[in-house]
Amino acid sequence: MDSLLVFSSFDLVAYLMVGLALFMILDLVLSFGFLFRTKWNTGSVTAIVIFAYLLGHLIAIPSRAVFETWAEQSCLGTPLTHLVPGVKDIKDAVESPSAMSSLTCETAVRPIVRHEYFEPASQDVVARIAAKSHSEDAKILYNTAFAIARHDPNSYERIDIFQRLSILFRNMAFVSLVAFLLALLKQGVLPFGIRLADRHLLFYGVQSWMLNDWVQATIFLGATIGLFDRYLFFHRLFALEVISAFAYAPIPIF
Repeated sequence: MDSLLVFSSFDLVAYLMVGLALFMILDLVLSFGFLFRTKWNTGSVTAIVIFAYLLGHLIAIPSRAVFETWAEQSCLGTPLTHLVPGVKDIKDAVESPSAMSSLTCETAVRPIVRHEYFEPASQDVVARIAAKSHSEDAKILYNTAFAIARHDPNSYERIDIFQRLSILFRNMAFVSLVAFLLALLKQGVLPFGIRLADRHLLFYGVQSWMLNDWVQATIFLGATIGLFDRYLFFHRLFALEVISAFAYAPIPIF
């Protein structure tokens, strides 16, 4: 029974920490006072931990929609479509993005993505995959490869690590994006530097320059780009590990 009450390391990192980060953002940008407070007790700590954990899970929903479904799959293409030339997301052939979505993709997303994301896997890996699977559907190839990779303990351990890190950075990127948008909104509504409501944060060691809306917006925009980059990096490693384990599996597959 006690084991049910213990957070796993993944819970602590990918969900609880993300929820706490959102609380900190709301304190810093909007002075809500969730974490920057003088009085703490058992009840308030328990409530913060519970709600932060739940928020971490809820954040994963829009985070996946924005960064994985739209920015990565619809705009950039999944890592598998770049790692294995000739493989593509079949659904993309019938789903054409809107003009606004395409414009945003070309002007705001692709320019910040490093070239390494679009590089294929090694020729040996690609050749081995071509000999084992003739499907051009990225989803079919992924499902086939993952079914094999999960039986390799060493590969599966790396796959698990890469997947968890990609989820962490994807969710943190969304929190940073929310902070950036809130800072812009705050600047548009009350463009007068440090507000009286923000001054109590100075008591907790927050530097005065950190309370400037444009500074906040700039920092959080940079953080969003950096965290999104790390998400793509680890998601690509995740896909590369899956297809590599499949390519070098000692038995003939399909």
